[in-house]
Parts: sequence; structure tokens; C-alpha cells
Amino acid sequence: MKSEKVKLTIKFYGSSYHIVGQKELNLEFNEKPSFTDILKTICSLTQSYELCTLFQSYPYPSRYLILLNGRPIYELEHLKLKNGDEITIVDIVSGG
Repeated sequence: MKSEKVKLTIKFYGSSYHIVGQKELNLEFNEKPSFTDILKTICSLTQSYELCTLFQSYPYPSRYLILLNGRPIYELEHLKLKNGDEITIVDIVSGG
């Protein structure tokens, strides 16, 4: 059985953008990746220790809102990704 390649767009806003140094990454996987696979790939490509440590609170980095195709996702372990999906990482902002 031939595995399907999965192309994803990862968008960064707020501090994640400043850490990564770009607004968008286009990633390609030979099979459907887990969220952990995606994080490892982002960390490897950006060589950013700071970014990698931000996501140590996996399964959900509480400092960020994660969107899949514009909708918030709360359970990253069972994330079902398909070719062409867009993941957005946005700071959760609060003030006072």
C-alpha cells in the first residue's frame, strides 16, 4: 500500500513569528504526521531552542492557540491531518 504524501502550511503569529523568523513554513511528510512530528520538524528546520522549549508543555502549549484550517483544536494527540491542511500558531493574549 502506497502512503500518501501530506503537505501542510504552518503559519506563525505573535511571538512564534518572531522566534521562527518567518510567517509561514510549508512542510511535506511521506505519511500523515502526528503533532509531535510537526513540532520536531519545525524545531529542526528553525534550529530555535527557544521555540522548541515553548512546546515542552505538549500535548497543549498553553501559551498558544493552535488552529487547524481556522478552527481551534484542543486535542492534539488525535489530530487527523490531510494534504493541504493549514495549522496556525497564535499567542493567547491577555491584558489588564
